[in-house]
Amino acid sequence: MEKIESYQNIVKNSLLELAKLIPSDEKISVETIFDDLRGHYLLMTVGWDDSRREYATLLHIDIKPNSKVYLQHDGTDLEFALRLAEKGIPTTDMVIAYRSPFQRQFFENFATA
Repeated sequence: MEKIESYQNIVKNSLLELAKLIPSDEKISVETIFDDLRGHYLLMTVGWDDSRREYATLLHIDIKPNSKVYLQHDGTDLEFALRLAEKGIPTTDMVIAYRSPFQRQFFENFATA
């Protein structure tokens, strides 16, 4: 449980840091969504830019009960998994889940599931 709580804090702080770097205004807002109970963490943009709807998931991360961190979506160019590794989550506990199970074997030092 201590490991999961540590990973939750790293993920939440990393998403909050990134959210501060993304421009937000009265039309488009940057939102962080944290669900510790179910292990879901998202960074999104939401709003309207004139007649164009903005609703995008930039990052979606799940933390499973087995302490594996699943990167479900990374819509940034930041290689967010490496950022999480720098903050203290070992790559061996991270799954690049937006890649197929077959492709995951080619991500050396990362978990496959």
